[in-house]
Amino acid sequence: TLLLSISPGCFPQKLTTGIMNGINFSDIHGKFTSGKWQSKPGPVTSIFVGYSLNKLITLQSGLDYSAFYYEYKRYKYGLEGLPYPRPFGPWPIIYYPQQVNEKWDFSFFRIPLYLKLSTPTRLQFELAAGAYYSFITQSETGLPEYYEDPPKNDFGYIFSAGFSYPVNHNLQLFLNGHYISGRRVFIENFNAKNGATELTFGIGYSGLLKKDKTVKPEIAYKDTCEHGAWIEYKGGLNVSWNGGDQHNNSYSEIGRAHV
Repeated sequence: TLLLSISPGCFPQKLTTGIMNGINFSDIHGKFTSGKWQSKPGPVTSIFVGYSLNKLITLQSGLDYSAFYYEYKRYKYGLEGLPYPRPFGPWPIIYYPQQVNEKWDFSFFRIPLYLKLSTPTRLQFELAAGAYYSFITQSETGLPEYYEDPPKNDFGYIFSAGFSYPVNHNLQLFLNGHYISGRRVFIENFNAKNGATELTFGIGYSGLLKKDKTVKPEIAYKDTCEHGAWIEYKGGLNVSWNGGDQHNNSYSEIGRAHV
């Protein structure tokens, strides 16, 4: 007889790595009273690594590149161009933006670290929160020479929400929205700090360090032990009988032991 038993095993992948690309909309925040900031979209690229602590929680980090583009439009104060006289009082009148605007461009490398919570469904909804550290790779500002240069690094908080979908056992698609909030002042005169809203799309691969953890089939074969000669002890009881044509039913039966 040949018996075959197969028990397939299913194990979650611990390590996932991949790339994300998208667009950011810079969000500088501070005290602005003499003009307004206008942001322009910039690129964002990310290489990420995630480690699954369990089916719901993932610890994720990586390396991001992001470029922030700002333009500061100053207001000009005075009476030019107004069809009515200046009212009494110490307050100036704002009537149109100054023609010469200040441009601010910053490029960062960013190292995030955050925890991600995922729903136990095929199409997963994900929420994440954490912190990051970043350093400037390039900066161009419209500051006069007597202003101090902006800091060379930044740190802050990162929040994320999005979806992931498994294409197969090793590949996943990601769609995420991030909000970045910097904590370091970059423009002292306005107490201005960097921030951004990002939208990214990417793909992750979880089979890089995958091991085959499927249980192998167990096969049971017929016993193949060699045969030999042996002596056995047996005991019991027999009942005799005798038959013939003469003196029928003249004998009595007696049971005897048998070895």
